[in-house]
Amino acid sequence: MAFPVTMFAVLSKLPEDVQLLAMRDYGNREKSTGTAYLAWFFLGFHYLYLKQWAAQIAFWLTLGGLGMWWFLDVFRVAGLVNRKNEEIAMEVMVQYKLISS
Repeated sequence: MAFPVTMFAVLSKLPEDVQLLAMRDYGNREKSTGTAYLAWFFLGFHYLYLKQWAAQIAFWLTLGGLGMWWFLDVFRVAGLVNRKNEEIAMEVMVQYKLISS
């Protein structure tokens, strides 16, 4: 579980017990790069795994951009997962910052 570095400043301002709860919640929701690559390899389910429904439907309807989109995504999956994890961290921080206030 690697909490995004961009969130550490906000996390450190929370009480220690709330920090532990936030880290645990983030760990439960965090997306794995390895799982995303497996989902990419098997029928291109990586957008579904990352909860990007519109992109997943477009991916399927175009047959992965006739294979080109599917091929290019091998280079993009790690970045997509990192962005999704930062989004999850932001949601957790908003949730716990509101609770601790």
